Amino acid sequence: MHGVTLQPLVVHDRSINAGTSSLIPGAGSIVFAGGVYENDLQFNNMGTSLNFGPVGALDNTTIDLGASSSHGYAQSNSLPANARVHVAHQVTLDNAVTIEYPLGSGAVIYSGIPLDFYLGQAPGTAWYRPGFSEEYRPNIIAYALDLSQSYYEIYRCTEHSEVGSCGNPVVTLPLNALSWDDHNGEKIPSISIG
Repeated sequence: MHGVTLQPLVVHDRSINAGTSSLIPGAGSIVFAGGVYENDLQFNNMGTSLNFGPVGALDNTTIDLGASSSHGYAQSNSLPANARVHVAHQVTLDNAVTIEYPLGSGAVIYSGIPLDFYLGQAPGTAWYRPGFSEEYRPNIIAYALDLSQSYYEIYRCTEHSEVGSCGNPVVTLPLNALSWDDHNGEKIPSISIG
């Protein structure tokens, strides 16, 4: 038995173009449009830590009026199954600016928000926008951490099995499904069911 933690891939891209889909894992079918600079963005209120995170609620004005609040988008009708649109253009909601989609056992969060530009702006400078650096950034990090999946994989092995030679896991459990019981001075995992 061993523990595994999956972290989502988070990408903020200021250079969106038609070739973006070949650079982002699992994005082969997504149609991206670059060079579309928009300053009026809308959060989709989905009750996640992206919208309601450690710095509070983000609203439809939090990241507006940047130099360019977004540099492009993904066409929402081209997104993979189970994709979520977190931020879109206010005028055309089908223009998905920040998206999330499952990939294997993890997820990808992709955004056309040029976050690196805003993180490089100091207070008092012309393009300093606290909505990006002090509000959006901590919330997107909190959301990515919420998507992290910690779990244990349990393998069927003999006591003489080589490490890594037990094949595929027979059970995969979320970390919070296990507790550790003391059995004659040795900690052993206990599973609570029901």
